[in-house]
Amino acid sequence: MKLVLCDFDGVVVDSNSIKRDAYGTIFESVPGAVAVLAAVLKEQPSGTRSTIIREVFARLGSSAYKRWPDIAAATRHFVELYGRHVDGLVAVCPEVKGATRGLEFLAARFPVYLVSNTPEASLKPIVEKRGLNRFFKEVLGVPPTKQAHAERILDKEGVAGADTVVLGDTRADYRLAVDIGARFIGFKDPINDFPRNGVSVVDDWDDFVERFGRQPSARS
Repeated sequence: MKLVLCDFDGVVVDSNSIKRDAYGTIFESVPGAVAVLAAVLKEQPSGTRSTIIREVFARLGSSAYKRWPDIAAATRHFVELYGRHVDGLVAVCPEVKGATRGLEFLAARFPVYLVSNTPEASLKPIVEKRGLNRFFKEVLGVPPTKQAHAERILDKEGVAGADTVVLGDTRADYRLAVDIGARFIGFKDPINDFPRNGVSVVDDWDDFVERFGRQPSARS
């Protein structure tokens, strides 16, 4: 291990349920949206907020967004609503057990980058408010994609994918690791949808440090 790419929701902070519940809140006044939303979230549990919201409107049809000029305008409006609802909650929600200790441990030994599907304009203030900036070389959200961030980071650090670890909780994080040739370590969460065969899964950060804390430091 020479480099760590770390997801945020469900890995650093215990926020997955907050974010899932928020979709129901913003769509509760849109007829038929709740059932459609449930199907979209089941199919795309790690989708970005804009992807999820746009897909719900696409399936509901134009009658659901007739108050706005088009589906793009409706999506932007609901993304803003979603952000106003969740960002403050995520800034103060509990961390995944042992996250501060675990990140401190990692950051003293390896370059650690936070790479999230949360819009960067929302992510950075949340990370700063929680006092977590000091652990990460960069705090990166969308756009661009996690894949684009990962490829740039590997090039910047001069580290091969085989020497990189991706910490995540979804199939999208697992796929990122596969695509760049990295090792994936999954954090246990009810939304886990990554394959379990051959994948290391930890309960929390205390478990992670206990099991992987003897890795040679890249800073030694």
